[in-house]
Amino acid sequence: MDILAGTLVRSGHAAESEPIYRQELAVAERVRGVDDVSTINALSNLGATLIVLGRLSEGEDVLRRTLAVETRVYGPHEVETGRTLYNLACVAAHQGKRDEAFSFLNQAIPIVYVRTLLGIEKDTDLDSLHSDPRWNTVIAAARHRTAEVGN
Repeated sequence: MDILAGTLVRSGHAAESEPIYRQELAVAERVRGVDDVSTINALSNLGATLIVLGRLSEGEDVLRRTLAVETRVYGPHEVETGRTLYNLACVAAHQGKRDEAFSFLNQAIPIVYVRTLLGIEKDTDLDSLHSDPRWNTVIAAARHRTAEVGN
């Protein structure tokens, strides 16, 4: 189900993937439990899909739920938790919540996948933050982390 839904999203058919992710989530919760990695992944994918569909508030709610589970299960300093923090930063930026977006970014940078940081400057989801003086600090931190990991 995950592969089919992901393929639909990547091919521009996000609306068709939403019910599949919802079904996958329901099955995973019932069979494996709310703290299982499959369930967490399905929850995260559903949140991201809702955002792609422009349903920012609903997507944000799902991602906040994902963050709570990831923090409890994986811990606050794991890459998956960082990915969700980064996605929440993107949602907050779209919603004009700059303080919240920067807070999420500052939490994400030390733990998110380095490949995410390599593309941060070109991430159009964060365009609304570029005029804020805090943006330069975020970029400096991202560059520092990628340089650290590269060495």
